[in-house]
Amino acid sequence: MQITELLPELITKLAPTGPFPTDVSAQFAYWRQLVTKRQPGDLPKHYLQQEDQLLDLIWQKRGHVELSELTEYRPGIYLAKGDLTRLKVDAIVNSASDQMLGCFEPEHICLDNEIHVLAGSRLREECALLMQHSRLKPGQARITAGHHLPAKHVIHALAPKVTGEPTLELQQQLATCYEATLTLALENDLHSIAFCSLGTGHKNFPSPLAAQIALDITESFHAKRPEIKIIFCPYKDIDHNLYHYLLNN
Repeated sequence: MQITELLPELITKLAPTGPFPTDVSAQFAYWRQLVTKRQPGDLPKHYLQQEDQLLDLIWQKRGHVELSELTEYRPGIYLAKGDLTRLKVDAIVNSASDQMLGCFEPEHICLDNEIHVLAGSRLREECALLMQHSRLKPGQARITAGHHLPAKHVIHALAPKVTGEPTLELQQQLATCYEATLTLALENDLHSIAFCSLGTGHKNFPSPLAAQIALDITESFHAKRPEIKIIFCPYKDIDHNLYHYLLNN
């Protein structure tokens, strides 16, 4: 089946009473909205099988980015610009919610939404099973499969929420996020891990301080474990420019 055939089938399964857009781009946007808002639990019969087919077709069009295509700023440390979800690495790091189930806000442009949509519904189901209604605390991280993503795994880390100036405790919590993800990389025999700029989105952590903390922790780790490749792939231009400056100085 093609995308034009799969989207109506999937929408009908998730929203049998409609509304039903007729334009393909509107169908995709509506399917994405339904997936983003869906709570974990029983899915309609055969839904996952058809979603797998749809996401396979989507990823054939999106393509992926190999580590060899990235710029190595320092030995084993890379800086990428663009879409973290397209990186073909052992793990990408998601700035997750405390339940690890995604954002649930269809109009919110965030990495958490992007990862859960493009990895597929199996990711949310795995996260729900892993968390068992518990919640992450700031600084904690958990690992799941990458499902349809080019990355083999997703590491979900909870960055601290900042109001005003970040206290020393909040700075330590952000540092612990990076330490926790790197510990998971070691425990799961990962050899490449790609970070977003943790905490600098709606968590309001100041970008310059967040970038410095990220580099301090990861470079210290990399000095001891140089076989693990570190990739920074921040979404915002300001964060990319900060990493570019810091890695060159």
